[in-house]
Formats: sequence, structure tokens, C-alpha cells
Amino acid sequence: MIISLKSASYAALASFLACGLILLTRRWHDRFTLDGNHGIQKVHETSVPRIGGLGLMIGLFTGWWV
Repeated sequence: MIISLKSASYAALASFLACGLILLTRRWHDRFTLDGNHGIQKVHETSVPRIGGLGLMIGLFTGWWV
């Protein structure tokens, strides 16, 4: 399967915009998407958002659609 430069560009742009939108709307979705810092395998000092894969999936589906 050959990926064209056009579809790769659209995928990268869509992913970038989706991630930017996620960062801009963080205060609205923090209570639903933050992963706490309690537990034996937690290494972060603060809570970490668990919604970052959404931007990657949007980029993947955009590249596939184009």
C-alpha cells in the first residue's frame, strides 16, 4: 500500500488541529479524562490526561478517508 503525500499531509494537519483543540478545551474534559496519580505503577507527579489518542485516531481516519 502506497501512501500519497497528499493523504499524509491531511492526516498530519488533522491530527495537529485535533490535538490543539484538545489542549484548548482541557478545562472542560479534565474531570472525565484525567488519570489520577495514585497506584503502585503511577510514576507521574500530577494527573495525566488520557485523551491524547483521539488526535492520533482522527489523523489516521483522515488519511484513510483522503
